[in-house]
Amino acid sequence: MPKNIGYDEYNMILEFAHVAGNLNNSLTIIMEFTGIQRHLYECKYNKTSYLYITESDCMSNTDDIQFDPILIKNNDIFEFLSN
Repeated sequence: MPKNIGYDEYNMILEFAHVAGNLNNSLTIIMEFTGIQRHLYECKYNKTSYLYITESDCMSNTDDIQFDPILIKNNDIFEFLSN
């Protein structure tokens, strides 16, 4: 039996990241290497200046730029440059 995070649990992580990002000026990075396709959650609504999501691929090259997000400081708030 796989021990992967289910869609409900993944959704809870995203909701927490949105609350933390909006209320506490927190940054969240989700790098999942399970290969589970979560296209529903990888929409533009979830990829924000405070939430960075990489593609889910167990064979991803971690030297790729997407696994090294750039942080910027904008009005004393740290943000991801783009996602």
